[in-house]
Amino acid sequence: MHRNGKFFSSIFNLQSEKSVTVKDLDTGKADRTFTFDHAMWSHDGFETEESGYHKPARGSNYCDQAKAWNMLGEGMLNKAWKGLNVTMFAYG
Repeated sequence: MHRNGKFFSSIFNLQSEKSVTVKDLDTGKADRTFTFDHAMWSHDGFETEESGYHKPARGSNYCDQAKAWNMLGEGMLNKAWKGLNVTMFAYG
């Protein structure tokens, strides 16, 4: 991949909507795969609308805000309104 004239490689690879593989570039150890309730890709694979909103490009696995909200947001909000504790961890 190229960005600002520089070549870079991601150490993360989204395997599915539940698992991510991480490459170890320093020691050359085997790749490690981690499984989560949900795994969402937001690194690339999007098109930018005039408003600045990033929407998924055709055929990509990019997760936009609308998809994240539909997958998790409504359910978490409903549980919070019922008095349950909810937590969402997001990185990136």
